Amino acid sequence: MALIRLNTRSAPANAFAPTSVGKLLNIEHASVTARESPTITANVYADTSLTLNITPTSTTSKILVIGNFVHGNTGGNHPTYMRVTRTLSGTQTAITDKLQHFGYAHNGENNTGSANCTVLDDPQTTSQLTYTAQISRVTNGTAHFNGNYYQTGFESFLTAMEIAG
Repeated sequence: MALIRLNTRSAPANAFAPTSVGKLLNIEHASVTARESPTITANVYADTSLTLNITPTSTTSKILVIGNFVHGNTGGNHPTYMRVTRTLSGTQTAITDKLQHFGYAHNGENNTGSANCTVLDDPQTTSQLTYTAQISRVTNGTAHFNGNYYQTGFESFLTAMEIAG
């Protein structure tokens, strides 16, 4: 029978020490149910009332942003789309690309759909951040946030979670 020798070296004292990296430090949530119907210039974004503020506790923290947005249009099959921005010290920066809905309820010339996002933002600050949902459309006209011309009663939301880095 073969002899088996075990490694007698030990792991460093901190090898299995608990870490705070990845822990949830802070969470903020906002939702809106009121329909908003701004007049949009083609491909120009307009802020919606869906915003939330979060203040990271460390410059190494990441912010996980999750959102779901109901949106539609009036005036034919001209898509609307959403995006999310971060405002830090007065500077607004898009943190998502164009979020467009696929598969929508079509009511004559009005349509409604839902788009969502999950983004891990790395703001590297301890200053207050403001996240805002914005809406636009491909042609000039009315865009609808939380519905279309005929439909209301939807809910859109943003959630921001500070994750220790």
